[in-house]
Amino acid sequence: MKNLILASVAALMLAGCGFRPLYADASFDQVGEGLIRVDEINGRSGYLLRRELLKELAIGLPGLNERADLRVGLEEELERITLLNDGSVSRSFLRGGAEFTLTTQSGEAYSGDAQVQIPISATQSPFGDVAAQTESSERGMRELARKIVDDLRLQLEAAQ
Repeated sequence: MKNLILASVAALMLAGCGFRPLYADASFDQVGEGLIRVDEINGRSGYLLRRELLKELAIGLPGLNERADLRVGLEEELERITLLNDGSVSRSFLRGGAEFTLTTQSGEAYSGDAQVQIPISATQSPFGDVAAQTESSERGMRELARKIVDDLRLQLEAAQ
């Protein structure tokens, strides 16, 4: 009984503190979104890309003075190359590609695609390999977000 009461109190406190689940959908809350709303992108890498896009777009885009929605399709692939004599991999590449469309309230649309390729040095330890893949995915999504935002800036400047 005591544990049930403690669990209930903890749940109530957690609900009031602004806690947000890591993979909560966009309807959970709209906190932190400015003029540009970034739609959800599936998967862990999609979550990382969306987070980086929100950071990059927090200051807005030049010449954009109205609300806009950014939709991004993400593809990620791990390519292993150069097998050694013992059958192990000596090098891997994480390839990421995104197609994006920014649609303004007035109906204007700006779209494009961006690509990244992140090299990964293979390790002999399976745990080291997983850590290297995770780090390269994070780095790849940061670079992909920068490329998307840079492309949108160029398109918006050209449209003015």
